[in-house]
Amino acid sequence: DEKFFAPWSQDKPVGGVDLLLWGFRAFSRRKVFGENRQPRSREWFGVQHDNASIESFGTLNRKAISVEEADLRVFPTQDPLFYSFDEPGEGYPFDYLQNSTVQPGEPLFVSHISKDGMWAFVNASTASGWMDIRRLAWISEAQIEEWKKHSLCVVVKDNVPLLDSEGVFYALSKVGTILPISRDRTLADCYEVLIAIRGSGGNALFRSVSLDKKAAVAKPFPMTKWNAAFIASQFIGESYGWGGLNLKRDCSATTRDFFTVFGIWLPRNSKAQGQIGQKIDVQNLSVCLKEKRIKEEGIPFRTLATMPGHVMLYIGEYYGMPIFLHNVWRFRFLEEGKEYSHIVGRAVITPLNPRIKSEKGELIETRIGERVSHFVILGDK
Repeated sequence: DEKFFAPWSQDKPVGGVDLLLWGFRAFSRRKVFGENRQPRSREWFGVQHDNASIESFGTLNRKAISVEEADLRVFPTQDPLFYSFDEPGEGYPFDYLQNSTVQPGEPLFVSHISKDGMWAFVNASTASGWMDIRRLAWISEAQIEEWKKHSLCVVVKDNVPLLDSEGVFYALSKVGTILPISRDRTLADCYEVLIAIRGSGGNALFRSVSLDKKAAVAKPFPMTKWNAAFIASQFIGESYGWGGLNLKRDCSATTRDFFTVFGIWLPRNSKAQGQIGQKIDVQNLSVCLKEKRIKEEGIPFRTLATMPGHVMLYIGEYYGMPIFLHNVWRFRFLEEGKEYSHIVGRAVITPLNPRIKSEKGELIETRIGERVSHFVILGDK
């Protein structure tokens, strides 16, 4: 909870102005494209840089709260940015301006506002970026204390609408959304929880909504095997969303939201998630030895398998074969010495090296197991 609420303890932006500038440095030097497959021009970059109001960084320094699910963008625009659509694994959905998302009720710290007034540059607990200002509200110190004094619940099912007693819709919640319980009647089948809405002047107003106790639990949820399997099952089949694009999850958002339910905080991206916990180096092992190692030392639902650009959750064995939950865009495989891609585009359960059917109908092993470099155990063994 301390890390979740961390933005409300800030008095200046974290990460410095480099957090604001890195996208311009990374993308303006290479050929990138818009949704119409046409190159992004120097003028387009100039417009984004001007709107980012770099000179205003750290001048507002105001606390806020998200009022609904929202994107965190690298530039203050909803315009996408793609690498070449002709490169394998590029084009849609890899909009490189999509950094992350926030859920309703997340603490935020606002550095400053874009020149056009439409975007706020925010620090959330797991990521930073430009957020549509209509999706946040300014929160006072008294309101923060009111919000934090309550016990918390966490949503355990996806796409749960937040409705008041009259059926008015405010926001959509997903697995991992954290909200304060304003009232918990023992025999009732719902929690009454607080949400924030954007009132006059953009200031936060609190409202009470109901959350079915089948869709939310008191935080943290005990990490039993049954509970872990239940939460994991909520992700299966969800479409892939790079950086939370279209309010879907990618690999690291899946693992982050899974562990959030159990009170374990994870950083946002797969590289950072691979740097925590107890690491087991397997990068020089064969796939067969990696499977043997995780069966011997891995703990189901508490072990990550990491590699450059991807992360998976070890969930146990199936007929003696270790299996993993992950949201993945594509599998790579070799056929006649040439690398190909098989688009998956959703959350699946697979072995370390899943097999796919080639165009000839032959079963071919993908290369994901070869790329696994570490297993990471979270918590005590």
